[in-house]
Amino acid sequence: LWMFNHRVILGLPAAFLVGALGSAAVAVIAGPQFAFGFLTPIIFTAGIITMFRLAFEHSEIEREFSERVALAEQREELARTVHDALGHSLTSITVQAQLAKRLVAADPAAAERQLDGILATARDSLRDVRSTVEFLDAPGLDEQLDHARTTLTAAGIEPEIPHRDDVPDLDPADRRLFSWCLREAITNVVRHSGATHCGVEIIVGSGGHDDRVGAGDAPK
Repeated sequence: LWMFNHRVILGLPAAFLVGALGSAAVAVIAGPQFAFGFLTPIIFTAGIITMFRLAFEHSEIEREFSERVALAEQREELARTVHDALGHSLTSITVQAQLAKRLVAADPAAAERQLDGILATARDSLRDVRSTVEFLDAPGLDEQLDHARTTLTAAGIEPEIPHRDDVPDLDPADRRLFSWCLREAITNVVRHSGATHCGVEIIVGSGGHDDRVGAGDAPK
């Protein structure tokens, strides 16, 4: 009972100490001949119980390790998802803010529209982060297409983005996957491509290699 109710590092020494003291008392009271016949089955049984306890401890250690690994993987996935979402949104906000700054004196109305876009992007980002933290669905593909069009336009890149009605029927899992791919692709186009035109295609074919979302990030 002591071994199974305490950690091995404490349970085994205490159990063996109790057993040794009890056996010593039996040897002193009953004599060596009786003590030998009494101790043999006790030692044999104690060995079997100890092996069971060590096996149980090993399984507990493996279970705790598996739980820690699973938790670490969940944290890494959550951190990566939040990083991607915030990186895209902050890039979009930065581009729109730079454009609004240039337009403040020349075209206040256009600058105000850009500020409205910044506000909308910030609100969308907050919603996406909350959804990610709460393990809700990824951003919808339709909304992501609209957001990509707005981001590219604000960055001075001519967008060629399909409208919601032009999106073919897709499996919900594919829609979530494509929405994240599109977000990352548009972020890279704005940050790194130097493009003046960006086109996105959603093609559904019979082969797995034809099911894709593409973003043209080469300068045109």
